[in-house]
Amino acid sequence: MKEHILQYYASEKQGATWGIALGATVIVIAIGLWRTAGDTSLQRGLGYALSSAGALIVLATTVTVFYNNRRILHTREMPVASNVDLQRSEVSRMEKVMATAYIGGLVTFSVAAVAGIALLTLAQKQLQKGVGLGLLLIGLLGVGVELFSMKRNRKYLEEIRQLKF
Repeated sequence: MKEHILQYYASEKQGATWGIALGATVIVIAIGLWRTAGDTSLQRGLGYALSSAGALIVLATTVTVFYNNRRILHTREMPVASNVDLQRSEVSRMEKVMATAYIGGLVTFSVAAVAGIALLTLAQKQLQKGVGLGLLLIGLLGVGVELFSMKRNRKYLEEIRQLKF
């Protein structure tokens, strides 16, 4: 059972590493938009939104990498009296993750997407429309990432439920 848990945290860490790369790429794109955009252009507004989102992505995924490193070390050192007890504990933990962990992310990214649509359709200035476009893109990307993560974690939960010890 311990091997399954270690594999889970290693997979989460790898996903977060890709998140750091994604955030850095978004920041580079934002810088490129700033360098080529006028002061009040759509590209400048898009650059503002993307740079902020990229920085938050890098920060959040870096924290996730460090957290998963700690969990890997903790799991390796954890004494195991019974695989059945460890399985029960891990199933309980994952059920809590599935019930609560995605609510905040899905709400936040959905609000960003809706705010982006509102700015795109209601704003008079191109800079604000650019911010709206950036919010919409990041919101949609974030919802997609959260749904992908939910799918992976649901699969892991089903796998550990099926283990027989």
